Amino acid sequence: MFENIWNDYDHSSLHIAFGSTNNNNWDSMNTTGWRTVFTPNLTYYVSIASELGSLYSGFGNGYVPYNIVVGPGYQAYMVGNTFSTESQLTVHIDAALANFELYPTNVPDIADMYFDEQQTIDLSSVFYNGTGLDITYEVYSNSDNEAVTASVNGSDLILDSHQKMTTVDLTIRATVTGKESFVNLQVGTLDPALFQNLYESFEGSFEPTGWILQTTGLGWIQLSDPNTGVFSAAHSYDDFDAQDDWMYSPKMMITGNAVLSFWEKTKYSSATGIHSVGTTKDLGRYNMVEYNLPHTSNWQQTYVDLSEYDGQEIYIGFNYQGIAGDIWYVDDVRLWTTTGINDNPVMINGNLLYQNYPNPFNPTTEIKFRLENNSNVELIVYNSSGEIVSSLVNNLMEKGEHSISFNASELTGGIYFYKLNVDGVPSMTKKMLLLK
Repeated sequence: MFENIWNDYDHSSLHIAFGSTNNNNWDSMNTTGWRTVFTPNLTYYVSIASELGSLYSGFGNGYVPYNIVVGPGYQAYMVGNTFSTESQLTVHIDAALANFELYPTNVPDIADMYFDEQQTIDLSSVFYNGTGLDITYEVYSNSDNEAVTASVNGSDLILDSHQKMTTVDLTIRATVTGKESFVNLQVGTLDPALFQNLYESFEGSFEPTGWILQTTGLGWIQLSDPNTGVFSAAHSYDDFDAQDDWMYSPKMMITGNAVLSFWEKTKYSSATGIHSVGTTKDLGRYNMVEYNLPHTSNWQQTYVDLSEYDGQEIYIGFNYQGIAGDIWYVDDVRLWTTTGINDNPVMINGNLLYQNYPNPFNPTTEIKFRLENNSNVELIVYNSSGEIVSSLVNNLMEKGEHSISFNASELTGGIYFYKLNVDGVPSMTKKMLLLK
C-alpha cells in the first residue's frame, strides 16, 4: 500500500515509519521492523522498544505509533494511532517537506535562574534558516507565567524569573515566508535562599556512594533511560510479587526550609504501582511525605517540602509498592537547604561541616570539619556566582577534627560559600559573610 509513498519522497530529509505491533500486519516492504531514514544518511530499522518508539510512545498500540512522519529538525508532523490512508500520509509528508528550510538545530540547555533574575537566549543560533530571509519569533506557549515571564525582542528570547520555584516549559515558534518551526525549552527557577546540599544523577556505580537499597525481587536497578546523562534509577516490575522497596539517600542533617527535587516518570501512565517519598531516622520506621505520586510516561520534576524536619538527621527514601507491569524511573535527585548563616553543622554519613568562625569575618576565618574515616577531601570556596575563588584542601586526610584557615584579604566583601567533598559522597555546603 505504501510503496509509492516510499519511492516518491526524498528520505534524506524525512523519517517515515509504517507498521504494527502485530507481526502478521507489517506492510509488504517492511517485514522486519519500522522503516526509517535519518539525516545525514543514516538508515536503520526501529523495533518496538526502540529509541523512536520511546520518543513518540504512549499511543493506541501501547508501544509505538502505527504511523510516524518526522521531518527536518526531528519534528513529528504525524503520529497515528491507527493505519492511515495513502492520501492522509501524503498530507503530513508534504507539511514536513515544506519546512525543510526552517528547523531547530541547536536546542540550548538553559541554566537555572534564581528568583528575580533575567537572561537572554539568542534564537538565531537555535534554528536553521535556509531561506536567507528574516525569521519572526514568538513565545507560542508558557507553562507557568507566574514563575517565568518570556518575551521576544528581535531574535532575543528574554526570560525574567519570579519568586516561584519550579520548572517551566516554553515553546518558541519561528516563522518565515509561510513556513513555521517550533522548539521546546525548559528553565528551572531557584530560591536564592537555598543551596544544593545533595545531588545524585545515578551515573556512577549502582548503588550510589552513601545510598542504601532495601529491595526484594528485581528491586531498584540502574537503567539507560535518563532525564539527563546516560542512566537513571528505576524500580523494575516483578512478574510475581508485589513489592515494598526503598532507595534511601545518605543520612543528612536538614536545616531551615529544605526542599527535595527530583525527576520521575513511569513506564505506563495507566499503571497501578504506588510511588512515594518518605523519611526515616533508623531505616525502619518511616513517614510518608508524598504518597502515591501521579503516573506519567513523560519526565516531570517533583518538589517535596521538608521544612518540617528542620534540625533533624534523616534518610530520604523513594518507595515502590506495586504489581507486575510497572516501572518507576527516578533521576537527578537534589536536596536544597537554607543558606542562612547559623551554627548548625551539616552532616552526611557521619562527616560534619561546621559554620566558619568568626562569621561575619574580615579578612580571615577558620573552617572546621570532622571526618568519620580516613578520606579523600576537597574544601573549595565559591563566590555568589558559583565561581571558585580558593581551593583550600585537595588530598587524603585522617579521620577526626580538622581546622583550615581561609584568608580573603584579596576578595571583595559579600557572601561566599564553602563546600566539602568527602570520598565522592554528596557535597556539604555552608555560607559565610565577608565584611569590608
